[in-house]
Amino acid sequence: MNKKPTHPGKAFKQDVMPSFGLSVTEMAKLLGISRKQLSLFINERASLSPDMAIRIAEVTGTSAESWMWMQIRLSLWEKAQRKTTIYKEKPIAVNSKMTRDLLEKLEDLYDIQAADEAYAAYLSDPETISSDELKKKLEI
Repeated sequence: MNKKPTHPGKAFKQDVMPSFGLSVTEMAKLLGISRKQLSLFINERASLSPDMAIRIAEVTGTSAESWMWMQIRLSLWEKAQRKTTIYKEKPIAVNSKMTRDLLEKLEDLYDIQAADEAYAAYLSDPETISSDELKKKLEI
């Protein structure tokens, strides 16, 4: 996408507002928003919100999605223009034996399944296990 997409506020100002023949103040009133909010939008100083897209769609008989797609295309284009560098660290090479040994040690240290079962048993019938036994099993 090389060419900058049109801001939905610009499209609204140039294509929609003239057909209504209303001033910014009158159009804002029709949309149920403040004049300042509409002014920021049509002068490309504010992005289109989902709320505004729905309001425009209701007034114009168009879809909110079509207005939101205009904003999404513009937002993606603007983000692409800012050269963001994504740094990826190289993964640490770990052989499968090291991984297996590490996982076994973690399982020994944190017997998660046993802790989950003990807690579930305690919740279903607190009389079956004392809170001290539960804490011990959960290693609190």
